[in-house]
Amino acid sequence: MTLDPQIFRCLALAFGMLFILASSHKLGDRARFGSILAEYRILPTALVPASALLISALELVIGCFWIGSVFTLQIMAAIPVASTLLLSIYGLAIAVNLARGRTHIDCGCSFSANRTDSDAGQQLSTGLVVRNLVLAAVALVPLLATSTRELTIMDHGLLVLITLVVVLYYAAFNQLLANRGAIASWRNSHA
Repeated sequence: MTLDPQIFRCLALAFGMLFILASSHKLGDRARFGSILAEYRILPTALVPASALLISALELVIGCFWIGSVFTLQIMAAIPVASTLLLSIYGLAIAVNLARGRTHIDCGCSFSANRTDSDAGQQLSTGLVVRNLVLAAVALVPLLATSTRELTIMDHGLLVLITLVVVLYYAAFNQLLANRGAIASWRNSHA
């Protein structure tokens, strides 16, 4: 089974944008990301600052390799595997805290430097676990051999459109998860 180069490019561009954007948010407000990471209560407190920086840097490197592969139509196997591992670890950390009953935590998925401290962010949910596991599985698809089909001018234009649609679906799904959490939180406070 071979992968069409257009599908490869769309996946590479989408994952590149995902990881670079995630990294930029975390690097843009390292203190806030560190506090979100500490709130998960998985790492020893002394390791949180270094881990926050390491995670942000790792996401940036992974994202840059994904973007580079859009042009070369080749990717080192380590990048999809690292993406899958990182997304799976995020899903596992969320699942552990859900099992502990700690749903009030900001997942750290979509915070940005322009949020206020009173903004609760996106709370943990099973939807986030599922999302991360689906993304982790899809990240492995580019490991398939890519066909040698020549890309046309139409393919280059479609790359932008398809990636835009994928990004919009991803953003809509995240917004639905955030809204669901906010509504549940509001209902609990007014019950």
